[in-house]
Amino acid sequence: MVEELISLSRKELDKLSVIERVERGALRQVDAVLLINRSTRRVRRLLVRYRKQGEQGLISRRRDKPRYCQINFSKPAKP
Repeated sequence: MVEELISLSRKELDKLSVIERVERGALRQVDAVLLINRSTRRVRRLLVRYRKQGEQGLISRRRDKPRYCQINFSKPAKP
């Protein structure tokens, strides 16, 4: 079996450890909300993604993408 290398940020690692504890039943969702500073709805969604995709489900989907409000200076401004 080929193992995949997954890189996580410090925040994502913290989130992963909390979500794993919730999945094992060692921590309640309400307590996870306080630990990772997210809403209960967000914690439930993270649990669903973790169950379906594993650790990769907790990686930010915005990684390596430009910000929404980033200004592109390479194009000339429209008159």
